[in-house]
Amino acid sequence: MKRMLCVLLTLLLCAASAQADAVLDTVDYDNAAEISTKSQDGLYLYVVLEDGTAGITDYLGDETALVIPSVVDDLPVTAIGAYAFEYAALTSVVIPEGVTVIDCEAFAAASALKEITLPSTLREIGEEAFIGCALEKVTLSEGVETLGERAFAGCWNLKTITLPNTLRRMGYGVFADCDELWGLTLPASLTEIDGNPIPAIPLSQHFFANSLRIAPDNPVLRIENQMLLAGDMVICAARDVRDVTVPEGITTIGRGAFYSAQVERVTLPEGLTNIQKEAFNDCFALRSVSLPESLQSIGDSAFDWCRSLTGITLPEGLRTIGCHAFESTGLTALKLPESLEEVGHGAFLSNEKLQEVTLPKNLRVIPIDMFYGCSELEKVVLPEKLERLEASAFAFCEALTEIDLPEGVQFLGRNAFERCGFASICIPDSVTEIEGNPFKNCKALRTVELSPNHPLLTVQDGMLIDHVHQRVLRRLTTGAVCIVPEGIKEIADGAFGRIPELTEITLPGSLEKIGEAAFIYCGMREITIPKGVAEIARMAFYHCDQLETVHLQEGLRGIGWDAFSECASLSDIRLPNTLECIELRAFAHCTSLKQLTIPASVTTLYAGFVDADTVLLVERGSTMETWLQEEGYQYTLVEVE
Repeated sequence: MKRMLCVLLTLLLCAASAQADAVLDTVDYDNAAEISTKSQDGLYLYVVLEDGTAGITDYLGDETALVIPSVVDDLPVTAIGAYAFEYAALTSVVIPEGVTVIDCEAFAAASALKEITLPSTLREIGEEAFIGCALEKVTLSEGVETLGERAFAGCWNLKTITLPNTLRRMGYGVFADCDELWGLTLPASLTEIDGNPIPAIPLSQHFFANSLRIAPDNPVLRIENQMLLAGDMVICAARDVRDVTVPEGITTIGRGAFYSAQVERVTLPEGLTNIQKEAFNDCFALRSVSLPESLQSIGDSAFDWCRSLTGITLPEGLRTIGCHAFESTGLTALKLPESLEEVGHGAFLSNEKLQEVTLPKNLRVIPIDMFYGCSELEKVVLPEKLERLEASAFAFCEALTEIDLPEGVQFLGRNAFERCGFASICIPDSVTEIEGNPFKNCKALRTVELSPNHPLLTVQDGMLIDHVHQRVLRRLTTGAVCIVPEGIKEIADGAFGRIPELTEITLPGSLEKIGEAAFIYCGMREITIPKGVAEIARMAFYHCDQLETVHLQEGLRGIGWDAFSECASLSDIRLPNTLECIELRAFAHCTSLKQLTIPASVTTLYAGFVDADTVLLVERGSTMETWLQEEGYQYTLVEVE
């Protein structure tokens, strides 16, 4: 994906300022060489901004102690563009007078950069502008108004930074992982802080008492009970306080306020309405938190990785729970309030001790990954008004032996019940749309109850079939022999997965697609892939230990990742002359495969597609000969038959 400019940087300076605003339009920095002009001295790439000034987009020189020019090709330099000096081998840099903007990641990962001189004209430092640098001391000049999110994050050697009296706004995590930082004074002008500016450093009680200072005339910020407060918001708190009582009058716990704190008990005041994202993220010792009835919103990853949190009461009145809000906690039971209107994806993902869930009756959507990996979940009652059950909603809930789909549910997402433990399910006629295979690798599933006139599904020859799209979704019987009926076009993901009893299968000539993990851990010894199949998806025959012979037909173009990996008995396979691509580990650990012929039609191979001790025969004229040499494979050229 192309990296785009982080922010449209429009600096609205005071009317008295004589200098024109610098505006960087949205720029594709992956293609900086194409969109930029090279300076006459050959050292810089730059773009011409709307006001006729220059924004530097790349440095082509090799100086380590660099003084950036104030003019390139007769144009005044007013901006350092995004990624311009990313990974540069600089030890020191002087940014010239006239520069008003240092854009996002401008000096990111310039890991040797220890000294920087900033101009008096500077007004804004963008997101992650100096992330991962070796800076030890920074003095921000008067005039700087904004520090973007994580601007100095990961500057592990940063000990002191002087914030100017013009600073108005500071983003989240500005000094994240600046473990040596000491002596931070927040000026009177600073009134906007978008969450914890210094998460993941030893924000101790000692730091609050001896290092953190607020200008006495700051109208917004204050320190109370070892917490930095901004109006009615908690910005951050001392990490080593075990028992926290948030003061009355607070309505918001800010982003990352207690990030990675050692807190064990939290009491929140009535009147609190919002817990922002990552507020209690990674509070591994948190055992108890009292949520007030006034609470309306819990943000993304708010309680993520609170492993000691075994119980919580969510109040009536709560309307939204963000993505991954309670991922990987210690919760054992959960009741969601009837007031709940929206739940983000992965909200309760990987709660491995969660056994019982009560969902609100009016909840219409169970989002992606909501209970993914809740391996001990035994009981859940789906809402009466449920309409959509999204992808992987209950995937890997292996203890879930019973599930009732309510009348009215319309959509079942991909892998919605992957590896679940129930043996039977009734699918109502209201289900008219199925994405992928909701029942991937459900090895215990034996019975599917359907009406005779179900609009989408049928059970035929011991298989659950999507008769509209001619897909086999799941084999329901355990017999050794299976004949897939003619007319079937697709074997869905995991349709025959984890059925070791299956020793013989016949695929129809109508087949066009074999899905991911379609036959994983099956027991057949031989299989013929019909000529209509263009691609064998990843892990399709993974760990089919007994598989000895595979017949591939002309027309096959691709073999996916791990498609035949761990097929220890595979010794006989001929790749067709239509094959174009063999992906990563396609034949890895096939210990009986002593020889493999690569046809000249193959144009793409992935490293590790086959074990190093497998003898490769490469058809003369193959475009892959050079690649095989570069990757160190031993091979023999053979004539095309």
